[in-house]
Amino acid sequence: MQEMEIAALEKYSGPPMNLVYITDFPRQGFFRWVPQDKSTPSDGGLVFKDAQGRRYFRIYEHVTPQMFGALGDGQTDDTQAFRAMFSALNRRIRTKANTTPRGNAYLFIPPGAYVLNSSDFLGIGLENQRIIRKGFTIKGGGNGATEIIFRGKPKENFIQNSLIMWLRISDILFTNDTPGANFFSSNSSFAAQNYLFENVGFASWNKGFILTGIDNNSEFTFNSCDMSGFKDSFLFIGENETSDQFVNYRFNDCQWWSTDAPFIDAYRGGHFYIKNLDVSDWGRTMNQKTYLINLKGESHAHGVCVTSVNGLRVEMKSKNCGLLYSEWPQGTVTFENVDISSQTFQVNYERMIHLHLVNSICPAYTFRNFQLAGDVRITGGSEVWKQPLNNILFENGKWLQKDRPDQVIKYEIPVNKGGVPICKFRNVRPYGPSYSTFVYHIWDCDLGASRKSVGEGIEEKLILVKPDPNGVTMPGFIKKLVFPIGVIIQDFYVLNQTGGGNAKACSFTLRLDNKQKTPLAYVRIPTMSKSKKSIPIHENLPHFTTSLENCTLEILADRDFTEPTDQLVFVISYL
Repeated sequence: MQEMEIAALEKYSGPPMNLVYITDFPRQGFFRWVPQDKSTPSDGGLVFKDAQGRRYFRIYEHVTPQMFGALGDGQTDDTQAFRAMFSALNRRIRTKANTTPRGNAYLFIPPGAYVLNSSDFLGIGLENQRIIRKGFTIKGGGNGATEIIFRGKPKENFIQNSLIMWLRISDILFTNDTPGANFFSSNSSFAAQNYLFENVGFASWNKGFILTGIDNNSEFTFNSCDMSGFKDSFLFIGENETSDQFVNYRFNDCQWWSTDAPFIDAYRGGHFYIKNLDVSDWGRTMNQKTYLINLKGESHAHGVCVTSVNGLRVEMKSKNCGLLYSEWPQGTVTFENVDISSQTFQVNYERMIHLHLVNSICPAYTFRNFQLAGDVRITGGSEVWKQPLNNILFENGKWLQKDRPDQVIKYEIPVNKGGVPICKFRNVRPYGPSYSTFVYHIWDCDLGASRKSVGEGIEEKLILVKPDPNGVTMPGFIKKLVFPIGVIIQDFYVLNQTGGGNAKACSFTLRLDNKQKTPLAYVRIPTMSKSKKSIPIHENLPHFTTSLENCTLEILADRDFTEPTDQLVFVISYL
């Protein structure tokens, strides 16, 4: 083995050397003579020629930009080194007869800060615009340990890719230092898809990914990535000259931090899957209504409109922050385990969700296991509302800053004979301004009306209430009952199960707890015998729980038992 500099090797005309160690920093490394190769050009990093035309190939496990002269010192422009690296790799991509090339390159970018002044990061545009089916694998030394800093022209796209498929990038921080620059842009037909980003940081870009095209740019996955300081959306799918075949975008354990911008802004495409997204310091300087997720476009192909969010925490710093805007005409949109409550003590939110219904139809919207605030705005619609075609459900959650469901749902639609779409609340607990003065209660009701709902079955529910274990022992025994808003209370019974206790001096009243001096009594049960079941007297029933003020009722013992008893059961039925 001999050691020499690159310049000395290129002038060498002596006997062949089986193994050479190049000493030039940072291109140092071992090179082997390949006698049978007579044509591969010297590329300044992987292959060198001596004065006799003999080729010496680098021995390596992976390619690094240092092999082509990159310094990674945070000041030197390493653009030419990266360009030479990708150019050399592009020439070595395998090509079978009559097929598109298949990439086989594994790049390792050691820890350091690499300044690039060109937007040609992946070397796209070289070697006859070939579509690369298996792309590159690019790995850094860690998110932050390896940093690539873009200092190009304003409003450029750092990666302009319409050719590479199956790109894998991990453990790198991409930082923008150029006004208005976007990280990635692609306008292609079937040629930019199957991308995976793991433990990658994206800092201070205008937009993240701008996708347009007539066929599809799909299958993008982001695992454990952090995005911060964006001026505009992270994922943008264009409206013009863009088909609906943009599907399957997955975000797992990611962060969207310190920005006023939306996370997803999509005019076409769908199948967005978000799992465990943390949104912090969002909207601090937001001066107009902005939604985190935007599902736009009133006309979409079937099989496209699916969004699933499971695990979302949002720190909303402005009343202009919103969670969801949707114009989708079909499909499913599901939010589960969503919490936006962290700033509700100091920010009074307005429009949190905006659903624009097209011709009275919409996806199946489901919000489950949540803490939300603000209101839900429902707009659009030009035909008769078709109840089977819209389904808006809120289930098992807490609604902050509101007392009643009718304060949450805001209809802004044309008046027509079909009514308005029905929003269903199931086991939703409010935490509004009146929380401290009213008994805790549950929303279990439907809001809205549709001609299609006429004649549908109505479910009857029963509440069974037993006295305390010690029984009814003193005058003034009161049992409070909080009913869902929007139900009809129709019957009240008191059952004496075994005749225990001296019941001849007992009567009960079901009355409205509305803080009036003389509460309105709905039912009075007369004096009971030991064996007779009481018969309700419908003095003021049925009772409609139309608001927070009339959903709390009391069972009052008008007279005392002479002996304790725990054998009484109160039964209230409602629709």
